[in-house]
Amino acid sequence: MISLKAYMDAGVLVAYGLGHVDVHYPNAKRIIDEITEGKYRGVISVLSLLETMDVIRKRLVSQTPKDFLDARSDLQRKEFIRQESEKRYNALIDNLTKAAKAKKIIIVDFDGVNIAEVLTICNDLLSNNFGDIRFFNRCWLCRRRYDHYEYKGIGPVDAMHFDLAKRIHCDLFITTDKGFSGLDGQIAVSVI
Repeated sequence: MISLKAYMDAGVLVAYGLGHVDVHYPNAKRIIDEITEGKYRGVISVLSLLETMDVIRKRLVSQTPKDFLDARSDLQRKEFIRQESEKRYNALIDNLTKAAKAKKIIIVDFDGVNIAEVLTICNDLLSNNFGDIRFFNRCWLCRRRYDHYEYKGIGPVDAMHFDLAKRIHCDLFITTDKGFSGLDGQIAVSVI
């Protein structure tokens, strides 16, 4: 019998959905394989699924060569990204649906939860776990020199994921986001 419930943050689903082009794919695949083998009971939320589609679209745009996109009209670019993102997202959904039917994964939502309570808890989490302000000298996208600071830490949607995982008594929170590592102890956190 599967005893540990493992909440998968959207980053895990994005990495799995994008496949080999994502640096976290090998670990995401290992986690999904361990869930299908019964090591954990996977938990995903509707929030994770919605965030996954958005991030897959954005990553596909940033990973598609500029020359390829330049050679197309705005409509053709949109259609290309729409088709590619839907293909990857639908494949991910198919795999998750099979796992859910086999009772390896459960899909949850904030059903019946007082949203004011969620807001208060998430606000406290964000206030008490301030991230880092880091200096960077390169643009993360084009890699050109660009001196700037960025905030690196968990955001509001991240806090909602973590709150939901606690509410449904997950044993493990699996993520690609290093900002969660300081939260270990409330729920075991595994940053892949």
